[in-house]
Amino acid sequence: GTSINGAGGPMYGAQLGVNLTKNVAIIGNVARASGDLQVGLPFLGGISIGHSSAWLYDGGLQLSAPLGTATALPITPFVQVGAGAMRYDVGASVVNTTATNVTYNAGVGADVALGKLVSVRLMAKDYITSFDFNKYYDVSNSTKARVANNLALTAGLNFGF
Repeated sequence: GTSINGAGGPMYGAQLGVNLTKNVAIIGNVARASGDLQVGLPFLGGISIGHSSAWLYDGGLQLSAPLGTATALPITPFVQVGAGAMRYDVGASVVNTTATNVTYNAGVGADVALGKLVSVRLMAKDYITSFDFNKYYDVSNSTKARVANNLALTAGLNFGF
């Protein structure tokens, strides 16, 4: 009835995109996320026992569909798909480990224009990877390698030039 997981935490990063056409761009991302490592106990909930952090590096493709007119608020919805790597750093008391795994990602979002060259970008992105807990810790677990969905909800400024 117990579990170990990473609690949600802040994510900071940057994205660079190069338009191939009006609706297709090649993108690259780098981001860092961190949070507590928690053990879940029956009736007690999550108790912090350490830290976890991750660096994310990826590249991909963005498809967008500009909406709106000159009289309406211009909104540009988009989808992103890509692949890259996620480097985990997990530590609890005297046990620390790192791992780098391939990650695939998919996201959906929208740019809301504030001006001709500036917009607010809102996005939800899932980084899909695996983390083999047994490889790093001597823990009896029925699942050797697990797929991890790492959901990032982001907001930021988008500058065009």
